[in-house]
Amino acid sequence: MLHLESGTSLCSRFTLIRLLGRGGMGEAWLARDRQLDQEVVTKIVPTDASEATIELLRQECRNARRLSHPNIVRVFDFHQCDGVSFITMEYVDGRSIESLRGAAFETLVEALLPLAEALEHAHRAGVVHRDVKASNILLDQAGKPRLMDFGIAGILHPDEGDLHLAGGGSRYSTSPQQLDGAPPQPADDIYGLGALAYHLVTGHPPFWPDPDEERIRAEEPEPIHSRKGVSPSVRDLIGSMLAKSPADRPADMTAVREALEEVGKELPITETQAPEIRTGAVRLTPPPKIEAGRPLAGQGPGDESRNRFGLWMTVAVFAVLGVIVLGVFLLLPEWVRQRSEPEGARVSTNSPDAEASETARNRVAPVGELSAEPETREELEVQTESSPREATPRFSEEQVVEPVPSEPGRRDTEVVGIEPSAEAVPSSDAEFRQAMSEGLTALTAGDSAVAKRAFQGALVLSPGSPEAVDGLARAEENLRLAAISAHRLRATELERKEDWSAALQEYNTVFGLDPTIRFAREGKARVEVRSQLAEQLEYHLAHPERLSNDDVLESAEQLLSEARSTEPSCPVLRRQIDSLTERLAVATRPIRVELVSDNLTEVMVYRVGRLGRFTQQVLDLRPGTYTVVGSRAGYRDVRRRLTVSPNQSSRPLEVRCEEEI
Repeated sequence: MLHLESGTSLCSRFTLIRLLGRGGMGEAWLARDRQLDQEVVTKIVPTDASEATIELLRQECRNARRLSHPNIVRVFDFHQCDGVSFITMEYVDGRSIESLRGAAFETLVEALLPLAEALEHAHRAGVVHRDVKASNILLDQAGKPRLMDFGIAGILHPDEGDLHLAGGGSRYSTSPQQLDGAPPQPADDIYGLGALAYHLVTGHPPFWPDPDEERIRAEEPEPIHSRKGVSPSVRDLIGSMLAKSPADRPADMTAVREALEEVGKELPITETQAPEIRTGAVRLTPPPKIEAGRPLAGQGPGDESRNRFGLWMTVAVFAVLGVIVLGVFLLLPEWVRQRSEPEGARVSTNSPDAEASETARNRVAPVGELSAEPETREELEVQTESSPREATPRFSEEQVVEPVPSEPGRRDTEVVGIEPSAEAVPSSDAEFRQAMSEGLTALTAGDSAVAKRAFQGALVLSPGSPEAVDGLARAEENLRLAAISAHRLRATELERKEDWSAALQEYNTVFGLDPTIRFAREGKARVEVRSQLAEQLEYHLAHPERLSNDDVLESAEQLLSEARSTEPSCPVLRRQIDSLTERLAVATRPIRVELVSDNLTEVMVYRVGRLGRFTQQVLDLRPGTYTVVGSRAGYRDVRRRLTVSPNQSSRPLEVRCEEEI
């Protein structure tokens, strides 16, 4: 058996470069055609493949070569040498159409329309693709869709020697008629294209993740929805394409194309023309010209002395006015104050009492001035994490008015020149000062919760007080930043443990508190990717039996490639990669199965094809569960379930119709 690897030469002409993927029939490799000096794709079946498998590959080549369309990947030729059978086809350097999932429908129409035209062309040539799915459509470098893989294509008017396939195809895009083994018809591709449109709009194919045959036959897919919104015309078109009965679907692919064109006309245009940017020289408009001034009448060179005298007179007048204004601003306020003060309340500015009053006034700091805000949100976090004391307001010291020593027997009110009050200070004022003192002390000690309660109490006693409002704002800010810091520490620890879903919850909480914080945005984006990757890996590891489905297998292989390129590669991720690698190796290793019949019963294997009449038939099947149906005119059909497992020896399965009707 020839071992395929990079550098392997086929037919002394093709050199394998790298593996592109695996499918139900074999492997696809990028290769260099040395004769034509170009890259091609080679689709290679196993060297021990049955004659039926090789004939299917040859028929795929014949069917695809009937077609010539810009949106269909060209198939070049069938080759068989050195015990290897393969076909060569055009290499399209691009990405899967699945990358358009969730895009606005006006974008999707641009991709679906060319596919409808390609299928319309194939139907006119008598070819039904029967496996229209995202993995069989590439977007080239220009964004143009290219349909490929006619491996299970059916012929509308087959020749007598053509191998007739029934069933087959991806469960997600297989019509109920394909499941029942009905002959190929264009309605199958209409259903498949509808399933693809459903997949791209909603983000997942119909009946995901469990495309059971009975659900496909009897149930309707979940209602179509999209974050971009779905118009009724789009919903109706896709719904009609997915109808259970072919009679309820559009009449043909031409009708589908025309319907897509009409939908496209109804949708808004998403592209906008960018404003033109001119790179030429900037045109400057000069200011209007002003004619040179002419001398006024009577003015000439002899009047220079008179002009100088006028200038000096103007300067003198403005100087006198300036002195008067300065005197008003300096002397008038003091004169008004002295006139308004009672005689007994005036204190000489040279007396010790006046000096004490000035000292007391100088000790009063402006109220409500908090410590300067950091320029960035990260600096706020650093302050909170390093020392809660640094985030407290500076008025903890500046707001207190220190008493001024007075002479024995003199009241403090006399020091500042205030008339003694006959009433005592109200108790609410004392309680307010007490609450403010408790709040400031708690802020200094870093106990923001206690400070918050104290400032709230102060606001009850003095609603709207600037000092209490500022103190409460600072306490709440400290509490918020402390919570953010705690969530950040927990998220970091959960990332280290590879508990991505729990870490994502922590970052979402921080993001809810403040969406402008950089580490929350970056952490959320990073952990979302890892959380989704881990969830998908665990799904495939928990359901290895689903790897028998071609779509699921391809999805698992792509996921494994993504996981291997993910950094950093932590212990849990490495274990998941190793486990999935083993499961994929088992799932892709064909197992030989023997069927026995009476040469009178027509035998068909779902997902494989119609085998016809025989006494003995050998198949190479991947592990999984298959349904084998036998039919014979005048006899009751028989249905057998065939389970192919790598861990058990397979006994021949008998398929005979023996009960007469």
